Parts: sequence; structure tokens; C-alpha cells
Amino acid sequence: SKQARGRLISNIIKLQEDEMVSTIIKVREFEKDKDIFFVTRKGVVKKTNLELFASINKAGIKAIGLKDDDELIFAGLTSGTLKDEIFLATREGFAIRFSENDVRSMGRTASGVRAITLRKADAVVAANVVEPEDNKLSVLTLSEEGYGKRTYLSEYRLQTRAGKGITNLKVNDKTGKVVDVKIVDNESEIMLITSEGTLIRTKVQSISIIGRATSGVRIMKVRNEEKVASAVKITPEVE
Repeated sequence: SKQARGRLISNIIKLQEDEMVSTIIKVREFEKDKDIFFVTRKGVVKKTNLELFASINKAGIKAIGLKDDDELIFAGLTSGTLKDEIFLATREGFAIRFSENDVRSMGRTASGVRAITLRKADAVVAANVVEPEDNKLSVLTLSEEGYGKRTYLSEYRLQTRAGKGITNLKVNDKTGKVVDVKIVDNESEIMLITSEGTLIRTKVQSISIIGRATSGVRIMKVRNEEKVASAVKITPEVE
């Protein structure tokens, strides 16, 4: 039920001390023509063939080599067509869009390559695998203080990997930092979850489409020290 506290994940899989689950991927078959694309907080990315993860025991296997001051924030499947694009967004309101082909396939223990050159005190907060053929896609950006906006994906030009990116949201005291970014279409719905466990669900179409270099509009009220913590995209298939 909504009120249930859930089951402790460490009772299901073995985690090391201070290790946390960051991403869950649903996989039916470990197809050799698909890759898992990894993104870290410091803007490092790598892709590894899905087939290399076909045999995993309860203790797990190494998926990416991380530096001590970095952490994994995203892992997603690419389609295997080599036409996919990667969209990264940062806490301070910048974003970069580049081709999956900019990153060669690597082994499980490799550390990866730089995807975005971060400005001082910035960090990657969200990543999306994008199929560029869909012209109806938009970028939904959400901030700590409950502000959000949609911007057409076409406004984000394709860049070369490792660039500094372009403005995605004008971050200020009113908006707070960027907490999540989703690639959505007009049929999508979004659930916002706050640090205090409050949840709202809204249709994506109710959120205004405006330009990149804007601060957005309020889509959720937060109280006192409460912040928007995360978002989940809901598609008709889920229903």
C-alpha cells in the first residue's frame, strides 16, 4: 500500500558498507546488441555490452570503476541501433546532448570517459537515453523548490562529448537547484516526491512549454525545509 515502509533492499541483495542502490533497470533478456550506459555524478560516462551482465550472483559483479569522490547516478539501456543520444543535466542548470557513438563500448571494470566539463561546484543530477526520431519530445526540468518547465528537445543542439553544455534552467534562490530532468511526450504523466515523502501526480501537458534560459513556473508547493527530491515518469504502457 501507499503507507507501507517497504522491504530493506540489503535483505535482497548484498551491499557493501555505505553503498546504496542508485538505478533499477528492467531486463527480460541479456541481448548482445544492447548496451548499458552509465553516468556518474562527476560527469563520467561509459557503455558496456548488456551480455556481460548475464551471470550475476547475489554478491554482484563490478560494473564500473569509480573514483573515491564520485558516484553512479544513472544506468540505462541503449537500443542497439547506435542512433541513440544521451542527455545529461546538472544541478546548476546546464545540459549537454551528444551521440551515443561518442562513447565506445568498454569492459565492466573500465572507468569511462568525460561526458561534460562541469563548472565549479556543479554536478550531474540526471541522465536520459533519447531516441532522436521523435520530434514531439520535450525536456521536463524540475527544481528543489517545486518549479518546473518543459522545453522542446530541438532547442538543445547536438554537441560533442566533453563540452561545457548550454543553459537548461536559470537557477536562483526562488527555484533552488535542479533535482531531476526527464525526457517526456504529451502523453506522459509525472509524479513528484519530496524529502518529507509527499507525492503529487500531474499530467505533463499541464506544465508550460517555454525556452531554455528561463526559471519555469511553480508546479508543487513545498513547506519550510521540504524540497522536491525526485520524479517518476508514468507512461500509458504502465497504466
